[in-house]
Amino acid sequence: MTSSSSSTPLTIATIAQISAMVSEKLTTKNYITWQDQVLPIIEGISMANHVLYDSKEPKATITDSDGKEEQNPLLPIWLQEDRLVKSLIIATLSPVVRALTVRLTSAREVWKTLEECFANSSKQRARDLLRKLQEVLKDDHPTLHAYLQEVTMISNELAAINQPIDDGDKVYWSLNGLGDKYESFVTAMQVRPPPPPFDEFTNLLADYEKRHKSKFANENQTLIASCGRGCFSGNNRFFRGGTIFRGRGGSNNKNSSMHSDSPSPSQTMSQKTNKAQRPAIICQICNKLGDKAIRCYERLNHAYQEEDVPKALVALAINDPQDPEWIPDTGATSHLTNDAGNLSNLRPYKGRDKIIVGDGKKLKITHVGDATIRTSSGNLLLKRVLLVPQIKANLFSIGQFP
Repeated sequence: MTSSSSSTPLTIATIAQISAMVSEKLTTKNYITWQDQVLPIIEGISMANHVLYDSKEPKATITDSDGKEEQNPLLPIWLQEDRLVKSLIIATLSPVVRALTVRLTSAREVWKTLEECFANSSKQRARDLLRKLQEVLKDDHPTLHAYLQEVTMISNELAAINQPIDDGDKVYWSLNGLGDKYESFVTAMQVRPPPPPFDEFTNLLADYEKRHKSKFANENQTLIASCGRGCFSGNNRFFRGGTIFRGRGGSNNKNSSMHSDSPSPSQTMSQKTNKAQRPAIICQICNKLGDKAIRCYERLNHAYQEEDVPKALVALAINDPQDPEWIPDTGATSHLTNDAGNLSNLRPYKGRDKIIVGDGKKLKITHVGDATIRTSSGNLLLKRVLLVPQIKANLFSIGQFP
C-alpha cells in the first residue's frame, strides 16, 4: 500500500522546506535528538512505512483479470516516494554521517543503518554521562564555579540525547560531590524538602562559599595578629595550650602531633661560652655573633629558618589571593601537604613516623620536600615539608619558625 493519498504530497520542493525544520543535523553524538525531530515529520506526511517497516518494493508486473501481464502502476509511485523520503533523511545528515549512506538504495536501508550505528551507542553514551555526573567532585576543580559548570555541561549533554535529568537529581548529585568542606551546607539542604530549582541552588551555594571564605579569612587574620603579639617570646619559646615548642635552644614538646617509633636526636646546648672570649664573627647559618658555621647546632636542622622569618610571618596575609592553599597551624609540629605538586626537591620518606590527627588516626608520610608560599610581599620558603596524601589541608607549622 502506497501513500499517494497523503494530504501533504512529497516533492523536491517540500523536501527542502521540511529538512529546514530540523534544527540540527545528525552527528555521531545526537542520534536520539535527531530521531526525535525527523521521525514525527516522516509520520506527519504518511511515509513512515518506508522507514519503520520492511516495506517491499511492488512487483514490476501484475496479471490482469484476463490473465495477461501488465506493468504495475504502483511501482513508479512507490519508487518516487521512497526516493524522496531517502532524500529527506540524507538532507538532515552531517557530512561525516552522510558517508555511511553511500550506495544504499532505499529509505529503509538508510534508516536501519543509522539506527544500528547510533542507537546503541547513544544509550551507552547516556549511561556514561550519568556515571560521570555521579562521580564529578568539587575537589577535582579549582573553583566552585568550575565544578558547577561541569555539572551543568554534563546535564546539557544528557538533555541533548533526549535523556534529561530534573533539577532535583542535579541538586542531589551536586551536593554529593561537594565534599567535607561543605558538610554544613549539604546537611541544611538535605533537611529542606523539596530541593530548590538548580539555579536557586547554585546561588545559595555561591553565597555560602562567599560567607565561609570571609569568615575563614577573618579567623586567619586574627591568628596571625595574635602570633605577632605573643607567639614568639624572648627565649624563643612558643606556647599553645599544653604544648611547648622551643626555638633554637632546645625542644620540650608535651603534646606533639608527631608520633614516632624511634627517639629523636637532642639539640640542647650543654655549655655556654664566654661571649667576651669569642672572636667577632657572625655565623653564616644562624647569624649569631661569635658562632661558627662548622660548629653551629643548626647546620643539620633542615627545619631551621632565618631569624627574620617570624617577622615575615607576622606580616603574611593568609588570605593572600596569590597562594590561598596554605593554612597556619599553631599545633602542627611539621609543615604538611597533601599534594606532591607543591613540593620541590622531593625525596622518599624513609622514617617510621606518622601524623596523628584530631580523631586519633595515624596518617602515613610518603615523601619529604621543600615548598614555597607565594605572598604579595615575597616568597616564604618552607624546608622539610612532609607529604601526607590523606591530610585534608596544607598546613604550615608556626612552631617551626624560631
